[in-house]
Amino acid sequence: MSYSIVRVSKVKSGTNTTGIQKHVQRENNNYENEDIDHSKTYLNYDLVNDDKQNFNKLIEEKIEQNYTGGRKIRTDAVKHIDGLITSDNDFFDNQTPEDTKQFFEHAKDFLEREYGKDNLLYATVHMDEKTPHMHYGVVPITDDGRLSAKEVVGNKKALTEFQDRFNEHVKQRGYDLERGQSRQVTNAKHEQMSQYKQKTEYHKQEYERESQKTDHIKQKNDKLMQEYQKSLETLKKPINFPYEQETEKVGGLFNKEVQETGNVVISQEDFNGFHKQIEAAQLIKDDYEYIKSDEALNDLKNENSRLKEENKSMFETLTKANEALEKRNKQLDNANKLFEVLREIFKKLEQAIGRNKYRNLMNDVSKDNGRMIQVIQTLDKQIHPEEHREQKNNQERGRGMSR
Repeated sequence: MSYSIVRVSKVKSGTNTTGIQKHVQRENNNYENEDIDHSKTYLNYDLVNDDKQNFNKLIEEKIEQNYTGGRKIRTDAVKHIDGLITSDNDFFDNQTPEDTKQFFEHAKDFLEREYGKDNLLYATVHMDEKTPHMHYGVVPITDDGRLSAKEVVGNKKALTEFQDRFNEHVKQRGYDLERGQSRQVTNAKHEQMSQYKQKTEYHKQEYERESQKTDHIKQKNDKLMQEYQKSLETLKKPINFPYEQETEKVGGLFNKEVQETGNVVISQEDFNGFHKQIEAAQLIKDDYEYIKSDEALNDLKNENSRLKEENKSMFETLTKANEALEKRNKQLDNANKLFEVLREIFKKLEQAIGRNKYRNLMNDVSKDNGRMIQVIQTLDKQIHPEEHREQKNNQERGRGMSR
């Protein structure tokens, strides 16, 4: 049996909206999602827009057209609701591309009925990943023209009812789909995957930081060597400053005979240039000797070895975390499948023996096992949600009267 799956969440900033836009419209050059088959991206399509859109701009246009509230919209107001509609591969494997498009057309009709056609931003179907799915976006404007994500999305109960209505909508159109599990049932798995992604991102960032350090060291050494080489080339050039031999008079006051003193005379500009060469030689002498020696090479090798060991340790930690999380997710998958089987068994058992006998039997089975009581109660709530909701309301009313 396949499931109908619908998800919805609030988008809290324009920056996040831009990120969603780039993913939905495939505007990025690189994607971390390895499930994307770029050779099939041309098969994607949007059931609302013919061309790519600027989501933030489109949101503002929708608000200008449809918002009739008297108050000024707060700067931190949620203006974007993002969601996803899909099923499992067993469902889509038995469909042609035309059948799949028809399914998502029915899903779009549901969204228009729920949110209002004018508030729908996009309904983009991705056919280039493992399972076809539709991303949809909505501006949360209420029926009376106010902007209220809280009211449009609602609480957990409202979301559960929203999922119920979607499943009923597709079933009425001929799709034999069970309602997908709520986030309350699968929350543990989502939390595990979230932790895995956080750890993966952390180690990726750490690796990039260490790689940047290595690159920085290499670039610094390369730059120093270039500067030193340039200075050495300058120092190797012969000094060709124009100069004159210094002379002095010899003999008495009236004697015109002169002789050389052994000194030379150069211009102030040439002297300054020569002085700079001397300073450059003094400046690079110690560093050049260090780089030329084995000490510099050994220091660089040691630093690189240290960084390699740190990166190796990071990858080993990441691998172990990945294996543990995969094992945990497999256990959760098996538990969820078992839960679904039990729910069907209990439902058929109740139909066979009747509600009263069924309840008496369950009470007898679970008397001495607190964990079994919790499992049975959870299954029974899913089979008879209205009955349990009425019991809860009666209990709350009873507490209110006792006060």
